[in-house]
Amino acid sequence: MNFIKRMFLSPEMKTAVGILDEAEFNFKAHGTAFSHIRQPIDSGINSQSSAITKLIRDSGKHPRIWVYSMICNISGDYAESGQYHIYRGVLNPLGEKFLEIHDEAMKELVKLKEITEEVAMDQKSKLREGIASVG
Repeated sequence: MNFIKRMFLSPEMKTAVGILDEAEFNFKAHGTAFSHIRQPIDSGINSQSSAITKLIRDSGKHPRIWVYSMICNISGDYAESGQYHIYRGVLNPLGEKFLEIHDEAMKELVKLKEITEEVAMDQKSKLREGIASVG
């Protein structure tokens, strides 16, 4: 996101962009996978900034929760889409990276006390069931 656009974002969106920058740094070991996840989040911030700001304010939650929820949702959707499978139930290397990012984002949501460890384990299990049935 360019500097001029960042200047006009709400404080919540500026924080979210900073958290995305941090996440990109933290997920750099996953190669290009995070850039695939970040692009739709950046697009949403650019096109729906007011709505996202309202959502964050109304929820009373920190933007970090919104960012990691989006990372989790998008990476899980990619892993389960079938587009990143070698064959049914087996992810290609990029799909594996999406799954790893999903699991790490889940850990962050547990750490933030947004979800419990049990909910995270259930979501991971359901994602793996979905991956096994697609491809």
